[in-house]
Amino acid sequence: MGFQGTAIFTGLTSHFKRSKSLSRRKRSSWSSKFSPKASEASLKKQAVPNKGEASCPFERGLSIYGHHHFAKFFNHLNPELETADPRYYELALDLMDALHMGGMLVDDVVDDSEFRKGHQAAHLLFGKNETVNRAYTRIFEALAKVAEHRPAVLRLVMNDIYEIHNGQDISLVWRRDGLPEMDKATALSTYRQMAYWKTGAIFRAIGHLVFGDESRDEIFTRFAWCCHLQNDCKNIYSSDYVSAKGGYVEDLKNGEYTMPIILALFASPEVSGPVRKALEETDSPNRDQLLKDGSIALQNRQVRDVCLSELEELKGSLAEFASIWGRDEKMDAAV
Repeated sequence: MGFQGTAIFTGLTSHFKRSKSLSRRKRSSWSSKFSPKASEASLKKQAVPNKGEASCPFERGLSIYGHHHFAKFFNHLNPELETADPRYYELALDLMDALHMGGMLVDDVVDDSEFRKGHQAAHLLFGKNETVNRAYTRIFEALAKVAEHRPAVLRLVMNDIYEIHNGQDISLVWRRDGLPEMDKATALSTYRQMAYWKTGAIFRAIGHLVFGDESRDEIFTRFAWCCHLQNDCKNIYSSDYVSAKGGYVEDLKNGEYTMPIILALFASPEVSGPVRKALEETDSPNRDQLLKDGSIALQNRQVRDVCLSELEELKGSLAEFASIWGRDEKMDAAV
């Protein structure tokens, strides 16, 4: 799939290069009939209602997280890259921003989230259609620029993009149909494989862009699992998350299968029962109470201790990367 995608994209890129000058001539002849002075950027700006300084969902996200979110990793891994090839450095970081921010924009639409880091979610301001479309537009726009400047990394990064979306697809199927029947060990192994794709590929892309090879895949895979598990845990156990996102039980409410939720389903009946009800009885008139009961059950030590002890072990063994990443939400939410 990754190689097939590379072949398709390479063909498209080649065609784009051949037809670029012709396209410009054609565009000038017909576009002037309708909007003589309108550039692509100005048309997009005109199409968006006033949302403060942000002109689109993507720019709004960057205004919250900051441009070049992964620059610290690039600088740590290769301090000379910015000086040696400043154009590529810029384009590669733009692509990482696109993968990171594009994924979050789509996740917020899928989850019907109200907040992102304490700010109103982009799709509530710009609409779901524009938010999703802009996310993918920016990803492929950034990818095309990187591919033109350094074609050798295209195969690796195309495969990363495929794996990110493959992992997301599996997660969405579970949300729709529920977790397939399997024993605890298989369920946890299957979940880790999904995370290997969905989150792991984003972080492996850092190494692929910086070094042009897979030499750092193992450590970035481990660090990605650390980040993924931290996200799973903070949804339930972090008071920081409560204030920034708007609730403990968003994953439970959305029917999202996470590490704590899967562990809970295989725990004792007083834990598994409320969590299963919250996942399955989505049309119950007592929905709020079911979510509250499920949230309390997830605080049980059978679940909490397992998740948080693994998280602390990972953070300890990956202290250098954890320090660069700089996210350390306190898992202190009250039961």
